[in-house]
Amino acid sequence: MKISVFYDHVQQAAKEQGLGMEEALDWVRANGIDAVEINADNFDDDGPDDARETEFMGIGRRFLKTDPDLRLSVSKLKNLLKGAGLEVSNVVSFYDWQEHPEDMRGYRQLSIAKTLGAHLVMPIPGLYSKENLRTDQQKKEHDNMLGAMQQFTAEALRQGLLPVIEDFDNVLSPIRNISGMREFLDACPGLGVAFDTGNFRYSAEDVLKAYPIFRDKIKHVHLKDRHIPTDRKGFPVIVSDTAGTENGGVIPTEEDLARRKRRYGEPLVTLDAQYMYPCAVGYGELPMHDIIRMLKKDGYDGYAVMEFYGASSFTDYIEESAEWIQGQINLKERKTYAARRAARKAVSK
Repeated sequence: MKISVFYDHVQQAAKEQGLGMEEALDWVRANGIDAVEINADNFDDDGPDDARETEFMGIGRRFLKTDPDLRLSVSKLKNLLKGAGLEVSNVVSFYDWQEHPEDMRGYRQLSIAKTLGAHLVMPIPGLYSKENLRTDQQKKEHDNMLGAMQQFTAEALRQGLLPVIEDFDNVLSPIRNISGMREFLDACPGLGVAFDTGNFRYSAEDVLKAYPIFRDKIKHVHLKDRHIPTDRKGFPVIVSDTAGTENGGVIPTEEDLARRKRRYGEPLVTLDAQYMYPCAVGYGELPMHDIIRMLKKDGYDGYAVMEFYGASSFTDYIEESAEWIQGQINLKERKTYAARRAARKAVSK
């Protein structure tokens, strides 16, 4: 099993430490990390040929929010990674197939993956335009996303790449839960699973129950842990009194929310109205040790990608996650990990 981290996270850690990307990537490698995960939308094309191809594909490129000072061309990124001895674990890209199923910027994603030597590609098919759509409109958007995914899957396989999807943590995602994932997988022969350990909890599903369902299709893993706060009696911290205070749920104060945000980062609210926070892998409430144990038992030898968008400190989370994952993979008892975990738990209470 190899360890990877999102390139976006490395960019943020570089800013925190005042490093250039060359130095930051060397720091990543020194932490025992083997690869980076790339978002194709955050990189510029290298020349006129790529630009013409993108224009031909239809809808103009829509980049995610990224620091313009840190944007790179694909060729420069390739050289930087080669210099640091890092691989590319997977290339991700976001689409609006719910409205534009003809948008095949996916071929650009495939081209970038091949240029960078990646074997996996992960398209995010889009989101429903809003909640509580009319039945006919939701079916149209759903069918658009599913049909475009079928087309993308066939083309990726034809080019010798492996397409995967993850349980995407957004209420408007058609693949946010087990049933949505299964539908897309059944309809797209050859499509694999990027098993995201932290996203099933968003849909109030149990990751340990999801694992055996997808076991045979897991080709990639996002190791995402979550801090899920409770009060001193173990009751969950919830968003409002409409979410279940009668069952013991506790509504946090503004001071509590501000403290946790400083400590962990930006929260995400689950579909059962609980707060979740990003954290280093192995430092949260999800059964990460059990997941890695099952992956090892099943012979998984792909990438384990640490992920914590919205983190309070990308530098700390990368270092701590890398150490914890290495300890789990190598079955080593790490006193430093145990001490850090105890200290962080004490602070969070």
